Amino acid sequence: MNEIEQLLREIKNNGTVIIGAGLIAKRFYFGLERHQLDDKVICFAVSNKGKNPDQLFGRPVVELKDLEINSKTISCIAGHRYIAEELKKAAIENGLKNIVWVGDLANKMLWGNELGLKDLSPGEIIVNSEEAKYNIAVRYLAAAEFYGKNNYGWNYYRKAMRSLYSKELADSRVDKYKNLLESIKEKGYQKKNRIYVDSNNRILDGFHRLAIARFLNIDQVECMVYESQEAFTLNEGMYLSRDKLREDGFTAEEIEILDKTAELILGK
Repeated sequence: MNEIEQLLREIKNNGTVIIGAGLIAKRFYFGLERHQLDDKVICFAVSNKGKNPDQLFGRPVVELKDLEINSKTISCIAGHRYIAEELKKAAIENGLKNIVWVGDLANKMLWGNELGLKDLSPGEIIVNSEEAKYNIAVRYLAAAEFYGKNNYGWNYYRKAMRSLYSKELADSRVDKYKNLLESIKEKGYQKKNRIYVDSNNRILDGFHRLAIARFLNIDQVECMVYESQEAFTLNEGMYLSRDKLREDGFTAEEIEILDKTAELILGK
């Protein structure tokens, strides 16, 4: 029995609270729904309600301090690894038991079975993933500034990340991206920089690596292909659009630069 099967069995028997209400929490919920276990989700729990909704998918969103569950309920931490320890600490302080981090599992549950490895050109993946062109473009421009080709890429990247994540998480992603760029500059683009795609060769994960590969004109990248054709569409709420860029403070000139960058990476 693998890790996912074990977790699903425990959730089926004991129910679960999903700790978090962001992208990974939603992905995890969709994964449970895919396995017909969405009825086992008691609620979503967050450290602070803040701007979080009162409900997600018909389940209440509550603060951890107000959570009352039995000792067998599985507490699933559905947040980025950067904040997983902070969420785990908060869960323990509020008396929760059976705590499991599901950051990586959330994706695998949603993506379905692995279909195997294959090499694809970065350009082909981007063309197939055109709805996410601006997400890739801001990463491309940040890579370009890292290599001294512009003086605004990191500003665009930081603004885009803050439109999608909290300030703290966005800033940590800037640091992680710089570390990735440093590593690739030092060691070259490695096979371990694998990209994850669906059966239609649309990107599921690895946006930063894909942008770097496109910027460096890498001919082929190794991809793990997953069977799901739904996961890419389920991510659409995270795809930057021209309207979202405007709402998040990008000027007309900045959007024009992003449009030209998108055309470049799409090969148009």
